[in-house]
Amino acid sequence: MGARVHVLAHDGCTLMSLGLARIGRVTIGNHVFIGAESIILPGVTIGDYSIIGAGSVVSRSIPTNSIAVGNPARVVGSYSDFIEKNRMLMQTRPVWDEAWTVRGGITEEQKTIMWEKLADGIGFVE
Repeated sequence: MGARVHVLAHDGCTLMSLGLARIGRVTIGNHVFIGAESIILPGVTIGDYSIIGAGSVVSRSIPTNSIAVGNPARVVGSYSDFIEKNRMLMQTRPVWDEAWTVRGGITEEQKTIMWEKLADGIGFVE
């Protein structure tokens, strides 16, 4: 899960009018990535091998092998197609090992090189 993801099993929208809050199970499958600042609402299931884009609000269940984005989140593609597209990109775009990360002790010179190589698109790092 990315930063500041909220998984809610309760929803107070009915509390003032009905005196009770809505509650529901949230199920998140295996091999799921949930982007930063997303919100998962009660009663939602996110299927295996799915990606939820950053800032999404998931108010309905997301099927297995899906990419869902937006507010409300909607399926825009398949996980398997996304992974294959990025696997192909790795053949032509920069790929760096752990030495190019903060945990690996990236240097200022490496940061500059990375910055320059990413001027025209994305790259990949361990």
